[in-house]
Amino acid sequence: MSSRVYGFSRECVAQYGRQLSENMAGNNGSSGGGPGTGPATLGRRSSSSAIILRELGKFFLAGVKWTGRPSLGIGAYGSVEPLEHHGMMCAGKKIHDVLINVENEGADDMAHRFVDECKLMSELRHPNVVQFLGLCLSPSSSLPILVMEHLYCSLDDLLETTPDIPLYMKRSILRDVALGLAHLHGRHPAIIHRDLTARNVLLNNNMRAKLADFGVARILNLPAGKLEATLSRVPGTSTYMPPEVFSREARYNTSVDIFSFGHLLLFTITQKQPGVEAATFVDSSGRIVARSELERREDSMSTLYGVLGREHPFVAIVTECLQTNAALRPSIFQDTCG
Repeated sequence: MSSRVYGFSRECVAQYGRQLSENMAGNNGSSGGGPGTGPATLGRRSSSSAIILRELGKFFLAGVKWTGRPSLGIGAYGSVEPLEHHGMMCAGKKIHDVLINVENEGADDMAHRFVDECKLMSELRHPNVVQFLGLCLSPSSSLPILVMEHLYCSLDDLLETTPDIPLYMKRSILRDVALGLAHLHGRHPAIIHRDLTARNVLLNNNMRAKLADFGVARILNLPAGKLEATLSRVPGTSTYMPPEVFSREARYNTSVDIFSFGHLLLFTITQKQPGVEAATFVDSSGRIVARSELERREDSMSTLYGVLGREHPFVAIVTECLQTNAALRPSIFQDTCG
């Protein structure tokens, strides 16, 4: 069997995960790198553990093993641990113990958010959405771990470490993202991801893309005739967020994801993180004038023109997705990536 996958070696793709593990192993404070080995206050739990166990008991798996390998990633809210289930490599999302202990006033909110994420993921079945497998318990913690399929790297890793990725591969990845997003938006009620970034697009060994991390996703159950809901301000990564989420009473719908998709298109095609300039400027008469979202990404758009030319279909898609007015953005069900 060929060791090449869409022009990349399997060894090269696997290396991204190893590099990430090596980088994170030095930060998690454990000698073996396995989950639950850091400082613990395991006997001091709020009602949050009980909430999780009560709500999610039916999802617990038997036969999950700890590999003893370093964490695959670590963030502000948790880490991703390498697991094995009946011989299959899996990934386990683990909340940091300190966030659920009795001294954290937001522990119960964090627990409910984790419960919501697990329940939502358990209902999603699509080839372009990361597959939820169930839950397990860490040997050294009362907190459950969300078990999901293991993937090789994130789109962010790929774009940052691999120069000159062929356009046909980028198009294939973006089409997968669009299909995954269409599955979310096409459900009844619709689901808004709300944190569609290159970090949350994961790739398998065949370079197929899947949406991940539904920690801030929201089911948009709107009454008949209502087009928007009042939701959390800036729920995801701010540079990927459209202007409507920054208002005091943030009212938005699935078009939030479309804007993020436009930002993702820019990053994927140019392989440069889009810069976002100030939202306003002072004109020659001294007036404060608002910039459009496209103007704020002027440098990134110029790079896009240089890569594709102004007439390429992708340029029109990016322009439509990054409209300041949410009503002017396209639906994901339009033929966004062919």
